[in-house]
Amino acid sequence: MLVLMKVKDSSQILGLRHRVGGTSRPRFARATKSLTLKGTSQMTKPIPDKAEVALEYPDKFYSGTFERSSRFEVSLDATGVLLVLEHPGSEDVRKSVHIHINYGLLADILQELASQVPKIPAGDIHRDQLHRAASALNRALPIAPKR
Repeated sequence: MLVLMKVKDSSQILGLRHRVGGTSRPRFARATKSLTLKGTSQMTKPIPDKAEVALEYPDKFYSGTFERSSRFEVSLDATGVLLVLEHPGSEDVRKSVHIHINYGLLADILQELASQVPKIPAGDIHRDQLHRAASALNRALPIAPKR
C-alpha cells in the first residue's frame, strides 16, 4: 500500500503508533498475534520493496516508511483482509500499521487498479510481479458452482 502525503517539516513525521483505549494497537489488530508463526510475536515475511503510509487528521499527521528491514503479515478472515506492516526495533523506532479491508472494498480497489495498469510501462519488472501475483490470486479463487 502506498500513500504519499506532503510533509511541511520533519517534526510531522511520527512512528505511526497511536494509543487507542490504553493500548498501542487498534481494537481489530489485537488478535494479530495469531498471524505469526508458531505463536511468536516475530513477523516472518520481509518486505521486499517499500511501503509508505500516511494518516492525516485535521489536527494530526502520521507517516512512516517500511523498507527491507521491516516485515509484513497478511491474513483473510470472514469479512476481509488484514494487513500488518511492522518495523521492529527499540521503542523509539518501532512502528506498525494494521489495516483491515472488507472484501467488497478490496474488490473495488482491485478493479480500479486493473483500469490503471496501462500506466505501468511494458517490460517494467513491477508489472511482471503484479501479473504473477494476480494470476496466483485468480487460480486460488475458483468460482463455486451455483446450487
